Amino acid sequence: MDSSQQSTANYLKRFVKCSNLMSEKTTVEFTRLYGFERLPVAHTCGSILQIPSTNETFSYMREEFENVL
Repeated sequence: MDSSQQSTANYLKRFVKCSNLMSEKTTVEFTRLYGFERLPVAHTCGSILQIPSTNETFSYMREEFENVL
């Protein structure tokens, strides 16, 4: 993982710890999307979560996730 992916992975771990939303085995794929395209996408048939690695802070990522949920 590059540094932006590692930061986003840490934000995700922190968010999940607070919300308990993920199953035990979830694959995380990082995207490099911006603007309206940067929403997190969940594929429930394969337990895959696609999230943008362009999150600047935990607060920003949490706000985006909560808006989608």
